[in-house]
Amino acid sequence: MPIFDRFFVLVLCCYFTGCTAQNMNRTPLFLENEKRAIIIPAKFGDIAAPYIFFDTGVPSHSVQLDLAFFTEHLQPVWKISPNRVNSSYPTAWEPSNSQQKIKTAAFYAPVKINICGNDLDFNNFVVNDMSKMLVNYYNGCIGFPYDSTRIWEFNFEHNFLEIHEEENYKIPSDCYILPLLKGPTDCPYIQFPISVKYSDGDTTTIDELYLLDTGAVDDIILLSKTNENVIDFFRKKDDPILLSNRGNYRSRYIVEATLFEGLKIDSMRIYTDAFVDRMREAGIIGLNFMKRFNMFFDFKSRQIGFQPIRNFERIVNHDVSRFYFSWDIKEDNRRFIKELAPVNNNYYKEAGVKEGDEVIAINGIKLQNLSIEDRLLIEKSRIKEMDILRNEESLKITVRLGEEAFYE
Repeated sequence: MPIFDRFFVLVLCCYFTGCTAQNMNRTPLFLENEKRAIIIPAKFGDIAAPYIFFDTGVPSHSVQLDLAFFTEHLQPVWKISPNRVNSSYPTAWEPSNSQQKIKTAAFYAPVKINICGNDLDFNNFVVNDMSKMLVNYYNGCIGFPYDSTRIWEFNFEHNFLEIHEEENYKIPSDCYILPLLKGPTDCPYIQFPISVKYSDGDTTTIDELYLLDTGAVDDIILLSKTNENVIDFFRKKDDPILLSNRGNYRSRYIVEATLFEGLKIDSMRIYTDAFVDRMREAGIIGLNFMKRFNMFFDFKSRQIGFQPIRNFERIVNHDVSRFYFSWDIKEDNRRFIKELAPVNNNYYKEAGVKEGDEVIAINGIKLQNLSIEDRLLIEKSRIKEMDILRNEESLKITVRLGEEAFYE
């Protein structure tokens, strides 16, 4: 049996036979590296849901259920007509002109979820096809319940989630304590200054309101509402790594960072986006920041504890590739080369691809109605056989990507 399977059998055996008496509120915190997410086992009544994606960036009043799981495990409370059905973006990260949408059914009915002995109440739930979000086996997605008064411990040192009763537990004394703030959504927010030093010796201070988002793998993402002086500080650098991101690109900068009470981190990744996002936050803190600590969310006292740990291991996002061009996608889903990235070794430009080219197919796969599965096949191939229409002339251009083409 593969290591992955043996581990998950162990996880599920621990869960379904019940936690030990001394750890009744603890459940395995499985950071699954392929999908780069926190996955925990849960129950809806007597229905087991072993693959629940825990995302602190999800509004706390709602539960998201996968369509296949919902259909297979209909419960009486679920056998109602949806209050609303509409098409929506699969994530809040989609740019405003994105063509990617999925059908979502919203049910204004309460739902109860049990995580290792704790009944969590949510106000409503939505159902959609989570495989459209590149998560093929998740049963659903939840964040913190709206009225939580417990202390949630995310122990990244030993990979478990434990939920403590507030009156019987104190956050460890060696934690950095920050207030839990209100933001534009009912998700957890914090604010603190970060002093950064770039490789050329330049320094700046970032002091924004951050959404703590376990659904994002990055260290820190600076969004379009970040202070303009900070954005300019990074955009003036001529050596960022450009990474593909929703048809456009994201710039990655590696800095030395000082935060909290003088804590130094020498390999912090800061990201900025080339497009204007739809997010209401100025910044996002993701898993590769949070995994440097054991984290304690104290909702009754409205504070968060950060306990530094020694065994930080970076999550690598294997689905992200280097950026070489952006798309201009028309309403009929025809795709044109919008902008070729001004980077060294732009293999597309060197092969003869030009801005304004209409790309009909890549590796024989037509792009006008591209499925997620076909898109992944194209993205993972180092050789791209491109069928192009340029000034009504059909062309075939072969692009061979180098070893550095993929995100390491």
